[in-house]
Amino acid sequence: VHKKLIEMNPEGSNIDAYANLSFYYSHQGDIENTLKYLNEGLKHNPHNHFFHFNLGHIYAHIKEYELSEKFFLNAIVYKLDDDNAYIRLGTIFLNEGNFNLKKSRDYFLKAIELNPASIPAHEKLSEIYLELKDSKKAKFYQSKTQELKIQELYPNLGSNNYLA
Repeated sequence: VHKKLIEMNPEGSNIDAYANLSFYYSHQGDIENTLKYLNEGLKHNPHNHFFHFNLGHIYAHIKEYELSEKFFLNAIVYKLDDDNAYIRLGTIFLNEGNFNLKKSRDYFLKAIELNPASIPAHEKLSEIYLELKDSKKAKFYQSKTQELKIQELYPNLGSNNYLA
């Protein structure tokens, strides 16, 4: 169906067709077609956050870290409050062959600035500060991670909504 929509409108105004085909192929493990439809969608919709973000994700998956960083940074341009893109950026700098603790730390700090309740960002910062031999900050972020996990499990804890 989606391929037919693209054939009927090759100028690319049907963003959903490119997005859905890229999603389908990514779940089939077909990187080549996933990249094909993400890049086609981007070509026709260059300011679309979805295509930039997902290209960043796929390039990170295939260990093309420079391209991954480029596309995640572009995704942020089109969605300034995207803490998830910052988390992904932080993560790519924790990979072997692309290891940079300080750059990773800075991206996770930015994610927390945008979303103070980000469990993954707090968790990674705890690990990073352990590696950087800053036990005080490592403990702080570990404690904050645990606090956020408890709040997630029991959102009304501490309120008067519970019956004794």
